[in-house]
Amino acid sequence: MLAARSLALDTPQAPALALQEEAVVRLEHLSLLRSGQEGEGSPLVEVASTLASLVAVGGAVAVGRPVLLLGGAGVGKTALVRELARRTGRELLTLQVSDNTDARLLVGLYRCTEIPGQFAWEAGLLTRAVMSGSWLLIEDADRAPADTLALLEPLARGGSLTVPSLGGQVYPEPGFQLFMTQRSEIGRASC
Repeated sequence: MLAARSLALDTPQAPALALQEEAVVRLEHLSLLRSGQEGEGSPLVEVASTLASLVAVGGAVAVGRPVLLLGGAGVGKTALVRELARRTGRELLTLQVSDNTDARLLVGLYRCTEIPGQFAWEAGLLTRAVMSGSWLLIEDADRAPADTLALLEPLARGGSLTVPSLGGQVYPEPGFQLFMTQRSEIGRASC
């Protein structure tokens, strides 16, 4: 039997947890907590490079770091995150951004109700993910406008989301995980 623990559980600050075998997802030397039922079968073929990528992304998830996946179109960036979410039973919210993405829609806005002159706050996808502790995948982040990237930067640094309509700062609930993809093309430098 392979004895592996999550990096998060190896830290001296983490409380000792009694885990059942079904509550842990194992990826080689790494273990991640499962939060729900594992989804249906995987569309991925688990070759050595796929498993290595899953372990690398899983390592970042284990310590709560945001993940940026770089690669050409169709190489499996999104499929990799979906597979990890499926294995861990996590809810994955996905947003495809473009140069027309409005940052206000990510945070939320006031919408008209059925009563004339009355408005109700509706949280955007980013705010919902942060407040519910969901995983959020932002695809093609390199195509997002500057105001959208500026909105994401504090979250990517482990901070909070500014939502004035909710009174200021919204801190991520446990389990929140930010993933972003960026297309890279041959001959194009990426930092």
